[in-house]
Order: sequence, then C-alpha cells, then structure tokens
Amino acid sequence: MKNMRGLGKKEKMHMTIRMLTFLIILLVIMLLTGCSQAKSPSNALKSKPFLGVIETTGQHNKSKITFYSKTLVQQDTLELPFGSMGSYFDLPKVHDGYLYVVPRGIASIKDLTIILEVDLSDGKHKTYDMKQPQINSFCVDEDYVYSANTRNHQSLISQVSKADKVLRTLDMGKVFIGKIDCYQDKLCAFGFGDDAKGEMQSYLYIIDPIKLILEKTVDLTEEGQDQLGSLTVEDYLYFTNALKYDQTRGEIPSTTLSQFHMKEHRMTSIPLLSTYPFQILEHQDKLYISHYNLVQGEGSQLSIYDPILNTTEIYDFRHQLAQIAIHEETLYTIDGKKMYTYNIGDNSFKKVHEKEIYTMKDEKEYYYVSGFFMMP
Repeated sequence: MKNMRGLGKKEKMHMTIRMLTFLIILLVIMLLTGCSQAKSPSNALKSKPFLGVIETTGQHNKSKITFYSKTLVQQDTLELPFGSMGSYFDLPKVHDGYLYVVPRGIASIKDLTIILEVDLSDGKHKTYDMKQPQINSFCVDEDYVYSANTRNHQSLISQVSKADKVLRTLDMGKVFIGKIDCYQDKLCAFGFGDDAKGEMQSYLYIIDPIKLILEKTVDLTEEGQDQLGSLTVEDYLYFTNALKYDQTRGEIPSTTLSQFHMKEHRMTSIPLLSTYPFQILEHQDKLYISHYNLVQGEGSQLSIYDPILNTTEIYDFRHQLAQIAIHEETLYTIDGKKMYTYNIGDNSFKKVHEKEIYTMKDEKEYYYVSGFFMMP
C-alpha cells in the first residue's frame, strides 16, 4: 500500500472518501445489528398488563415473563437471561413498581448470587449482588434488598443498599433461615436448628433492618417449623407452620396458624382445619390461608379465618393451589399449568376463568412455571 505522503492531491481525496465511506457503512452495520439483537424492554409492557407469569428453565440461563390482561388474555412477553428464576418456596415480590425475584442460574450449578429487579413500567432490569449463593429467601423495603442463605449449616442475612450497592451481613450461626420478610421497621427471619441436646428448635428472629442487629429471639418450637407464609395486620404478625417436630415421629404435618403481637411479644396458636398451611392473604378483615405441600406439590384447600369472631371455614377447589393472590373481589390461583380466577362471594367461590399458562411446554429445554405476580 502506498504511503499517504506519496499520493497526489486527487488520490488523497479519493482515499479519504473511501475511508469515510467504510466508517459510515461500519457504523450503520453496528447500529442495525444492535437493533436486531436488543429487544426494547418498553415494547414488552406497552399493553399495560394486569399480571405476569414467570416461566423458567434450569438447563440454560433463560426465563420468560408472559403478561396477561385482567380477563387472562395473553398480551406481551419479556425474555430475561437468567435460569431457575423464582420458585414457590420464595415467591416473586412487587414493591414500589418493581418486580423482585431470585434467579439461581443453571440447575446443576446454581452459582448466581443475585436478586433481580425489573422495572414494571418499561421492562428494564438490574441486579443486586448479595455475594452468597443458594439464597433461601429475600425481601425488600424502600432502601435495601435483603437475602438469607445457608452454607455448611451456617446462615447469613445479607443487606445491599439500593442507592450505592454497599453490602453488609449478619451471621446467624448454625441455624437454617428459611424465610425472611420486611415489615415496617423490622426484619423478621424464621429459622430452625438443633439445640445443645440435639433436639429440633424453631425461632423467630426480630432484626433492626437498618443497623442489621439482632434485637430479639422468640422460641417457636411449640408453634412448629417451616414458616412459609407471613403477614402483618396492625401490631400482629401472622405466620403459617407447615410442619411440627414430634420427638417420636419426627416431622409431621402442622395445622397451626400463629399470631404474634410485635409490641407485647405475645403468642397465640390458631388451629386450622387442614394440614400444610402455606400463604396468608388479607381480604375484607379476614385471612385467606392456602394449604399446599411444597415438597409433594399437592394441596387444594383454602381456609378463611375471621380474627374478630375467631372462626374458620375451609373450601376445596379440586385443583392445586400452588400460589394465590387476591385483587378486589377476585381470587387468582395457579396449579403450575393453568390459572384460575374466582369471584369471592359470601361463603362461596364462583369460577370465572380457566387459562393455560404453560406456554413453553413444547420447547426443547424443560421449562416450568415458577410463580406469578400482580402488576402495580
């Protein structure tokens, strides 16, 4: 190739034009490629959906959210590059317009240490790195994202600031922390482990969420273990107990809903009419408690507890209640493949819709429904 100094004025001009043309073409190609590969997140939410269903796989880092209208008409989808995203053990949460969920990555590795945040106004996402794998549970408040994980029988509660991503941890010792929840000015953690005699004990840990300091430990052994659902109503913390430990029979199914007064530290046991209580929702001053065995994937009953009258009613839906949600006078529930809606009446539930939500069943990879959420 000739040196530019050896070229005439005309040749230099042609060379310059060719170089500029090449750069312009290269820039156009880059822009076109970028547009073809990057799906605009805002397009996924242009229909203003009512709810979203998460489908995920553990074979690849892939997940999909399918959005539906209030009458369960399928609308748009949002694809995310994370595997094993969410589970019924730790359901997705919506806070202040954002979806939060735990993706664990490839099932055989599960090396992801993040909590995913999706802006439900435009579909854009970011992550908070908790620096700990095998996250058991998480919760969020205005300023922080929290997680609990257990490795080698040691549990940590981690806190990441939304503002500056600063990470802090609280060592909980040799217990298994299965669930954490953020309530007002407290962080509540539920755990269990062996005492000095080797006997199973369950605990409620009340933690200052800002300073990340343990304030109080409450013995829950008489109430049960595997507290999978919780809810606060005024000064009361309600929580379910899926199992109870018996010294001769080991773990047995529980039928107990517990009520704990957060200020007076007073515990009340509420007997239910079925085993494996799971989620708790409040509606019209009553508590709706689903009964679902997460290990077996079975459970079709729903209890309604009236705290004022101290009465309980139970209903059987004849399909699995893997997850429930209530909006206005409608109950939404999924069984892993279908979603059902019911009008809530006086002592009755009338089915309105039944919709197939397992849209990825024909894919080469094995996908599964890991939960749903209501749009803000």
